[in-house]
Amino acid sequence: MFRDSDNTIAPSNQDSNKPVVDKEQPAEQTPFFVDKNAPHNEVDFARIESAVREILEAVGEDPDRDGLLETPARVARMYAEMFAGLKSEPGRHLAKVFAEDYDEIVLVRDISFCSMCEHHLLPFTGKAHSRVFAERQGRGPEQVGSRG
Repeated sequence: MFRDSDNTIAPSNQDSNKPVVDKEQPAEQTPFFVDKNAPHNEVDFARIESAVREILEAVGEDPDRDGLLETPARVARMYAEMFAGLKSEPGRHLAKVFAEDYDEIVLVRDISFCSMCEHHLLPFTGKAHSRVFAERQGRGPEQVGSRG
C-alpha cells in the first residue's frame, strides 16, 4: 500500500505483505502494510503531518532541521498503517463454521496481538489466549487464532 497523489491509501502492485526496501526511494513512497481484506480508513496525511509539525514545535524542536524534515510524513504513514484496522469487522475472522464430532475444550495460547493505547497513542503488544467450548458445530483451533 502506498499513499496516492490525493492522500488516500492506494494498493501497491505487490502480492505479498513483505516490504520492499529501495534506498533510492523517497520517504513518501516507503511501503507500509495494511490488511488487504479489511476496509481501509480514509487517512488525511496532510492533517497528520501538520499536527506532527505542531507537536515538534511545541516541544522546542525545529521541524525544518535536517534530521526532522521527513518526520511528519513518516509519522503520517506509520499512523495510516497502525490505525488501518479501525474499520475492520472482528467477526469476519470467525465467520466460518463447520461440523465436527467432538465435545471438548479447544484452547489456543499465545496469539500475538498489537494495539494502540487510546490514552497516550502509544503502541503495545501482548499475547492472548482463547478457550472455546466446542460442540458438534464449531471452529477449529487453527481458526481461533487466525488473522484471516
